[in-house]
Amino acid sequence: MKLEGLSLMSDMVFITQSAGRLMRALFEIVLKRGWAQLAEKALNLSNIVTKRMWSVQTPLRQFTGLSNDIVKRVEEKEL
Repeated sequence: MKLEGLSLMSDMVFITQSAGRLMRALFEIVLKRGWAQLAEKALNLSNIVTKRMWSVQTPLRQFTGLSNDIVKRVEEKEL
């Protein structure tokens, strides 16, 4: 999502940085307690928040030159 305005952009940066740190902290807590399955899920969520991309999405979404139709077709075929 694109936001306009300096204050909205700075708030968005703060939120994304904080969310990444919070998810990483949850992962560390779960890992320290020895909960393996929950640690894996927390690590996956941490990566999703950090990269701002769901695990089912293709890394091709990071390129701005590709059309959305091509990216959607690739994701549907799970290449």
